[in-house]
This record gives sequence, C-alpha cells and structure tokens, in this order.
Amino acid sequence: MCVCVCVCCIVILIFIITFIIIIIITTVIITVAVFSAGKATTPWVPHVASSLDTSQFDQEFTSMKPVVSPGVREAYFGSLNDSSFEGFSFVDDSMMTSGSGSGSGSGSGGNHYQQAQQMMQQAGSVRSGAATMMAGLSQSMNRR
Repeated sequence: MCVCVCVCCIVILIFIITFIIIIIITTVIITVAVFSAGKATTPWVPHVASSLDTSQFDQEFTSMKPVVSPGVREAYFGSLNDSSFEGFSFVDDSMMTSGSGSGSGSGSGGNHYQQAQQMMQQAGSVRSGAATMMAGLSQSMNRR
C-alpha cells in the first residue's frame, strides 16, 4: 500500500513538472515570436530632445573625458587632420545669411570655420563618449 502511494505521488509530481515546463517553453516561444515580428510595445519610451541629447545617460558617463584611441579615430575620421583643408578659402554663401544654421550672419568665413571645428569636436566627443560608455558597460558585464 505504501509503495503504491509513493509511486502515485511520483507520477503526479512528474506530470506537474512536465506541465510547468511545457507552459514555460510555450511562453518563451510566443514571446520570441512577438518580439521578432515587431509587435511588442515598450513599457517606456524615453523623451529625446535631439540627436545629441544625453539626458537619459547617467552623469557618471556623460561627465567622463572622452578618449579616442588612434584605431577608433582612423575608423571614424580617416586620416583627416586639422591641416587637411589648410589654404582653402571657399565659403558657401547660403551659410552667410542670418536665417540659416546657427551662424550669426556676420559674413566672416573664419567664424563658420570655427563653428565647423566646434561641431566636429562635439561629434567626436559624442562618438568617443559612446565608445567609452560601451567599453565600460562591456567591462562591467564581463566582471559579473
């Protein structure tokens, strides 16, 4: 009698465990199908003011001084350096009007050159900051 009860309990336990495993596998398959079809809705959509908005990143990362290794610099910017355009004097007239871009409209080509340099530095800072952030995340993931 006791052996029969134990066998019945084991069979019922195996049935319950099998049922739970089937439910988990089915849930995973359905979830993967929903995500791969692009039908899943995100629980939170961050507000991004512009392409340079870093308000969603932790201050720890945005306050870091960007460091770009020579290999990364070559990959993003090629072999350009500050002297690449030395001696060129062309200034686009559309950039000289007061209503376009972020220029002051003063008509000085040097001002636009400085603005272009600042924009390139900002773009480099954003790219290198993102690379630094990804490297930091990668290192922290490898530590775990």
